[in-house]
Amino acid sequence: MTTTNDKAKKRIGRAISDLLKVRDDYSGLTASEKQSNETAITALKAEYFALTPAAANATYQEITMALTGAKTELEEIKVKRDKFQNTLVTASKLLGTLNSVLKLIG
Repeated sequence: MTTTNDKAKKRIGRAISDLLKVRDDYSGLTASEKQSNETAITALKAEYFALTPAAANATYQEITMALTGAKTELEEIKVKRDKFQNTLVTASKLLGTLNSVLKLIG
């Protein structure tokens, strides 16, 4: 008998559901049992999502548009970084001048 990703995903989903019911419906669990249950839920969720493929862009045009958008955002970040760098240089020069003036006064 072979198990496909879809079958495994369904079984994991059922196991998560069962563990959630235990967590929510049974008040007689010890602290250790509650922690073990939460650990199992977290691990199973990770496995479940690992079996869920990321949605791929369906067309070349969608991929191109996504890359173009990323390029535009990176260019905007570069402009902001350059402005910030210029501001820091200006501030540094002003502090240097102020420091020199204070040395003359003091």
